[in-house]
Amino acid sequence: MKFNLKNTIKIPLFLLLAGLLQACASTSESGTGGQTESEPQVAETDVPDEAEDVSTPPPSEPTDAEVMYNVFAAELLGSEGDLDGAVSSYLEAAMNSDDPAIAQRATRIALAAQSWFQAAMAADRWALLAPDDMRAREAATATMLATNDYFGAELQLREVLDREEDREEAWAMVTSLLAQAGDPRKANEILLTLVDEYAGEGNENALFVQSQLLARMGEFQPALDLANQALELMPERVELLTFSGRLALSLDDLDLAVERFGLAWEVDPDNHDLGLAYADLLARQAR
Repeated sequence: MKFNLKNTIKIPLFLLLAGLLQACASTSESGTGGQTESEPQVAETDVPDEAEDVSTPPPSEPTDAEVMYNVFAAELLGSEGDLDGAVSSYLEAAMNSDDPAIAQRATRIALAAQSWFQAAMAADRWALLAPDDMRAREAATATMLATNDYFGAELQLREVLDREEDREEAWAMVTSLLAQAGDPRKANEILLTLVDEYAGEGNENALFVQSQLLARMGEFQPALDLANQALELMPERVELLTFSGRLALSLDDLDLAVERFGLAWEVDPDNHDLGLAYADLLARQAR
C-alpha cells in the first residue's frame, strides 16, 4: 500500500477510519454489544453502504470449533442487522484464532459499527498476527489515535519504521497518521521522539506535519519556521506553499502570504479556488 501524504494529510481522522473500513472490505473480499466505554473524540460519519453488508462468508474457515461458532454467529447477527452483536462475536473469534484474516474482518465489522475501542483491539490483533502487513499497522494506529491511546499508537508507528523497508513510505505513513491526531501536543511529542530515534531529521513530511501540529497549538511562528525548512526541500509543493501563506496571515504578514499564494498559483494555475484566494490577497494588498 502506498501512502501519498499529498492526498491524506488534510483528511480528518474519521474519514481516514472510513477509508480503512473500505480497505478492509476490499482486501477481505478479494483474498482472503453496544459501546459501553466513553466515546472517543471522533466525528460522526456515514458508513458506506457496502460496509454495512456483513453477511458475506468469512474470509477463511477456522478449524477450532469455538472460533468457528463465533464466526458463524457473527455472520448471522450481521445479516440480521445486529452490528453490535456481530462485533462482539467477531472480536472473540479474532482473539481466539491465529488467522489474521479473521482479525482483519473483525476490524472491518467494528469500523462499520463505529465501535472504535473494539476496532482498536481487533486491529491490534491483526497486526500481531500479520506483523509485516502495513494495512494492519495503519488500522491499529488510526483506531488507537481515535481512542486516545497514544502509547499504543506510538508502538505501532515504531513497528512501521522498523519493518517498512521503503523509508519514504514509512515516514509518509507515520506523519499522515499523526497529522490526524486529536491531541496535537501529544502527537508532536511522538513525532519528535520518532524523528530523533529513527534519524528522521530533515524529512520533508516530518517537517510539514510538525509545522501543522504546532499551528494547531497556536504556535504560528515556530510553525512557519518549520514550513520554511520544508519548502527548502520541496519548493513547488502547493499545499505547503498555501499552508505557509496562511501561517503568514496569522502572523499579519500579508506580503509573505501574497508571495506564497502567488508561487502556489504559478505551480497550479488551473486551480480555481487557489486563483480566487490569490486574487483576494492581491486586492487586500492593494488597499
